[in-house]
Amino acid sequence: GAFFFFMFAHFVYSLTACAITLSIAAPLPSMEVAIGAVALYALLNVAIMGFLAQVPVWWGWLCFISYMRWGFGAFMINQFKGTYVDLCSDVKNPTSL
Repeated sequence: GAFFFFMFAHFVYSLTACAITLSIAAPLPSMEVAIGAVALYALLNVAIMGFLAQVPVWWGWLCFISYMRWGFGAFMINQFKGTYVDLCSDVKNPTSL
Protein backbone atom coordinates (compact mmCIF):
# COMPACT_ATOMS: atom_id res chain seq x y z
CA GLY A 1 0.00 0.00 0.00
CA ALA A 2 1.78 3.04 1.35
CA PHE A 3 5.27 2.03 0.24
CA PHE A 4 4.21 1.42 -3.35
CA PHE A 5 2.30 4.70 -3.44
CA PHE A 6 5.41 6.44 -2.13
CA MET A 7 7.53 4.86 -4.85
CA PHE A 8 4.97 5.78 -7.52
CA ALA A 9 4.67 9.38 -6.26
CA HIS A 10 8.46 9.72 -6.08
CA PHE A 11 8.78 8.39 -9.64
CA VAL A 12 6.15 10.81 -11.00
CA TYR A 13 7.69 13.69 -9.02
CA SER A 14 11.16 12.93 -10.42
CA LEU A 15 9.89 12.63 -13.98
CA THR A 16 8.03 15.92 -13.66
CA ALA A 17 11.06 17.70 -12.24
CA CYS A 18 13.30 16.38 -15.02
CA ALA A 19 10.81 17.25 -17.75
CA ILE A 20 10.28 20.80 -16.49
CA THR A 21 13.99 21.38 -15.95
CA LEU A 22 14.89 20.14 -19.41
CA SER A 23 12.08 22.08 -21.08
CA ILE A 24 13.29 25.29 -19.43
CA ALA A 25 17.00 24.70 -20.06
CA ALA A 26 16.98 23.22 -23.56
CA PRO A 27 16.08 26.31 -25.62
CA LEU A 28 18.48 28.63 -23.77
CA PRO A 29 21.72 29.63 -25.47
CA SER A 30 24.29 28.72 -22.80
CA MET A 31 24.75 26.56 -19.74
CA GLU A 32 25.07 29.58 -17.43
CA VAL A 33 21.76 31.07 -18.54
CA ALA A 34 20.07 27.67 -18.24
CA ILE A 35 21.37 27.16 -14.69
CA GLY A 36 20.11 30.61 -13.70
CA ALA A 37 16.68 30.08 -15.25
CA VAL A 38 16.20 26.66 -13.66
CA ALA A 39 17.38 27.97 -10.28
CA LEU A 40 14.94 30.87 -10.51
CA TYR A 41 12.08 28.51 -11.35
CA ALA A 42 13.02 26.20 -8.47
CA LEU A 43 13.15 29.17 -6.09
CA LEU A 44 9.71 30.28 -7.28
CA ASN A 45 8.36 26.77 -6.69
CA VAL A 46 9.75 26.65 -3.16
CA ALA A 47 8.34 30.12 -2.43
CA ILE A 48 4.82 29.29 -3.62
CA MET A 49 4.80 25.82 -2.10
CA GLY A 50 3.37 27.26 1.11
CA PHE A 51 5.71 25.30 3.35
CA LEU A 52 8.10 28.13 4.23
CA ALA A 53 5.59 30.97 4.50
CA GLN A 54 1.98 31.82 3.75
CA VAL A 55 1.37 32.34 0.04
CA PRO A 56 0.03 35.84 -0.77
CA VAL A 57 -3.50 36.00 -2.13
CA TRP A 58 -2.47 37.42 -5.51
CA TRP A 59 -0.07 34.47 -5.99
CA GLY A 60 -2.77 31.93 -5.16
CA TRP A 61 -3.13 30.63 -8.72
CA LEU A 62 0.60 29.78 -8.84
CA CYS A 63 0.05 27.07 -6.22
CA PHE A 64 -1.82 25.02 -8.80
CA ILE A 65 1.18 24.84 -11.16
CA SER A 66 3.82 24.10 -8.52
CA TYR A 67 4.89 20.50 -8.94
CA MET A 68 6.75 20.69 -5.61
CA ARG A 69 3.55 21.55 -3.76
CA TRP A 70 1.65 18.62 -5.28
CA GLY A 71 4.50 16.18 -4.63
CA PHE A 72 5.01 17.34 -1.05
CA GLY A 73 1.27 17.09 -0.43
CA ALA A 74 1.17 13.54 -1.78
CA PHE A 75 4.09 12.51 0.43
CA MET A 76 2.55 14.06 3.55
CA ILE A 77 -0.88 12.50 2.97
CA ASN A 78 0.74 9.13 2.36
CA GLN A 79 2.85 9.36 5.52
CA PHE A 80 0.38 10.83 8.02
CA LYS A 81 -3.06 9.66 6.85
CA GLY A 82 -4.93 8.07 9.75
CA THR A 83 -2.42 9.00 12.46
CA TYR A 84 -3.03 11.12 15.53
CA VAL A 85 -0.13 13.03 17.07
CA ASP A 86 -0.60 14.59 20.51
CA LEU A 87 2.29 16.97 21.08
CA CYS A 88 1.04 18.04 24.51
CA SER A 89 0.49 14.60 26.03
CA ASP A 90 3.15 15.10 28.71
CA VAL A 91 1.79 18.53 29.79
CA LYS A 92 -0.81 18.30 32.57
CA ASN A 93 -2.70 21.48 31.64
CA PRO A 94 -1.70 22.72 28.18
CA THR A 95 -3.87 25.87 28.44
CA SER A 96 -1.84 27.16 31.40
CA LEU A 97 1.28 27.71 29.32
